[in-house]
Amino acid sequence: MILYLIPLVIAFICAIEYDINGKKYGKGYWWSLLFVYMTLFMGLRYGVGGDTINYMRDYEWTPVISNYTIISLNRYDPGFNLLMSIGKTFSKEFVSFQILHILILNSLLFAIIKKFTRYWFSAFFFSLFVFYYYYSTEILRESLAVLCFVLNYNNLIKKKWLRYYFVIIICALLHRSALFLAVLPMFTGLRFNRKYMFILAGTFVSGIILNRFLSQLGSDNIISDGISRYSGEGSHGMLADLLRFSRLAVFPFLFAIYVKYYTKKAGDLKFENMLAIMIIFGTLAFYSPIIFSRLCNYFKVFFVLSFTTAFINLAKYKYTVIRRNVCIIFTVFVLIYGSEYLMYNYYTRLIPYYSVFNPVDVNRNSF
Repeated sequence: MILYLIPLVIAFICAIEYDINGKKYGKGYWWSLLFVYMTLFMGLRYGVGGDTINYMRDYEWTPVISNYTIISLNRYDPGFNLLMSIGKTFSKEFVSFQILHILILNSLLFAIIKKFTRYWFSAFFFSLFVFYYYYSTEILRESLAVLCFVLNYNNLIKKKWLRYYFVIIICALLHRSALFLAVLPMFTGLRFNRKYMFILAGTFVSGIILNRFLSQLGSDNIISDGISRYSGEGSHGMLADLLRFSRLAVFPFLFAIYVKYYTKKAGDLKFENMLAIMIIFGTLAFYSPIIFSRLCNYFKVFFVLSFTTAFINLAKYKYTVIRRNVCIIFTVFVLIYGSEYLMYNYYTRLIPYYSVFNPVDVNRNSF
């Protein structure tokens, strides 16, 4: 447990010193220390993360780079198979690939934070709650696609289509879910206005219809049976579904409305279009979690960056009312996003932590 608290405490203290108080000296040192710590912490883990265990099993059958072929019989996409083959070339032990993967993931994430916000440590602190451990121990394939897409954001906004779609091809080679990004430019005009409210209301109603449609599909053939499974898969009870709905839609929506319409001290709402899209998917995820929760993964980083910028801008003010609001927002954030690790013992996928130096096989399937 203490190993998970170390980066959280460092990021929190540095957020106060460097992001809120504006201190400059030592900022690069602590940022580099966080990078090294998280790379070693995640790179040297043993059997931490439910999906990580599945990747460890599949790694045994991964060929070295000299035997790599773009067409593979396993379930993974060509780009990810290539990364696994590179890792296998260095060592037959899975830790070789783990280190390679986390080096890429951390390099992309730390570069994204530095590129899109001044508040480095705050962004990393909030990412620990929202997505970091999920990206680094569960969705190893998709996380790389997600971060490549986030770095591709400027090409999307500036309509540099050749560059944009080149990166999307790379994303799709890492995880096929990224194919939906090909049509994303059609929806980048979404903003939090009256028209959006009608769209969101229509999405809510459509989710009800979609859920009933999927749940009523019979098993007359393989296709309909396969589709119908998605209507309920991913649900862990009403309370867990409501909390997920709060994390993916309700809290981001209330945050966006508050920043855009009720306070000017937080600055402009960053990545408004990405948040608007995420909330629509988050609403649909309430009805069909396994499909639309996955799509939300592509927008969580934008939410953290947007939230961080607005939150720290507010936290810098010394007015009593604003500080009270900051405390309320922070408390609600921690409760909502921290609850994901507590519900149905999800934390058991991360705790206890074992490294390759003291490997212990643990049943991570209690979640």
